[in-house]
Amino acid sequence: MTSTKNRLGKCEGSSAGTGKSQSKAPDPEAGGDYFDREYFVFHEGKKKYFGAIIRILRNHMPRDARRILDVGSGYGFLLHLLEERGFETYGIEQSAKAAERSRSTCRGTVSVQDAQKAFPFPSSHFDAIVMNDIVEHLADYRSCLSEVFRTLVEGGVLFVQTANGYSVARLLLGKKWFWYCDPTHVHIFNPRTLQSALRGQGFEILRSKAFFNFCQVGETTKWLKPLRRIGRMTPFPFFGDSFYILARKPQVCPKTMRKETGPRRDEAGRAKF
Repeated sequence: MTSTKNRLGKCEGSSAGTGKSQSKAPDPEAGGDYFDREYFVFHEGKKKYFGAIIRILRNHMPRDARRILDVGSGYGFLLHLLEERGFETYGIEQSAKAAERSRSTCRGTVSVQDAQKAFPFPSSHFDAIVMNDIVEHLADYRSCLSEVFRTLVEGGVLFVQTANGYSVARLLLGKKWFWYCDPTHVHIFNPRTLQSALRGQGFEILRSKAFFNFCQVGETTKWLKPLRRIGRMTPFPFFGDSFYILARKPQVCPKTMRKETGPRRDEAGRAKF
């Protein structure tokens, strides 16, 4: 059977359009070599990128915020940097192999489970949640976003980042564009479609920004790696290779009944459609 590593190397992907999905992605655990690539190396560029995420969070979280969840925490690199800055960290990771590795990287609690299932945390538990390079992997991403909304405190923030379906690099590279090089990708989003999904769960959009990530460039398309010397997230409106959205769970005034703007929810706090 062809290994996951070999499938990645061929860089063959779906022809899915923006906001659409391909067929069910293979399980990373089925291919033992899935993690044997630079994306899972804690190189200096990745440290710079995660540092930038933390700065964005700090600029929008309350000063007393301390509890952060990383959905799709991988080897725990982001959790490690958050702990260095004094945060209490938690992770959700589907791969038992990655979760075990993360326990040697960070002290945070990492739960091994599918991010599309109910989170093992109480409601209003986290001050911030990060979804970095994860939403494109989720066939049922709405269930995940519903759980993110439930477990955030009022006023808590969500940072979500993914590939940009409007990327100029997608047009130039075709099937060699990095999204197509990972068979576990099932959705291509653009800022409009992801904002719509977030608003559908009740989130307020604080910021949306497309950019080129010159901190990690070349992890998949090796000949682009020299551009990593730029070493920063460079804004590129509309057509950047990736984009992030910063969203907030609204605060409800205790003195008045605010008209509900999000979807109806059941007793567990999950959205009804």
